[in-house]
Amino acid sequence: MRPVRTVIELSDLTGEIKSQSTVYVSPAKSEPPYVKVYLDSLPNLTEMPMYCWPILWWMIRMLPYANAEQVFEFGAPMRRKAAGELGVSVSRVDHAVSDFLKCGVLLRMDRGLYQFNPVFFARGEWKDIQKLRSCWE
Repeated sequence: MRPVRTVIELSDLTGEIKSQSTVYVSPAKSEPPYVKVYLDSLPNLTEMPMYCWPILWWMIRMLPYANAEQVFEFGAPMRRKAAGELGVSVSRVDHAVSDFLKCGVLLRMDRGLYQFNPVFFARGEWKDIQKLRSCWE
């Protein structure tokens, strides 16, 4: 059953009911998944080879929220999955990860564990993103 809200319009002078109507309220749809791309950082990515871009966009889908420090796993199983879905070799994905590290897009936290640079890409609330950015700058 759809939620219903009654809207009543009152007279300013007497407070009498001028009109009354019933409104069916639709629940707000949740926001679809998103990633923020900071335009002022894009010129820094011009050095990145073109073959890296599809791999980068594939990886960005896994970007966690900034309150989780944007750390994600990208070990051998995920690299094989990315290669299969993108129709490229695993070594191509490995080379792209190396290029992302050189360009400063990624930081290696541990073996197979990475963090996106929040100066380039982020997801979440600005206050959390600012905290991450202060660690990178």
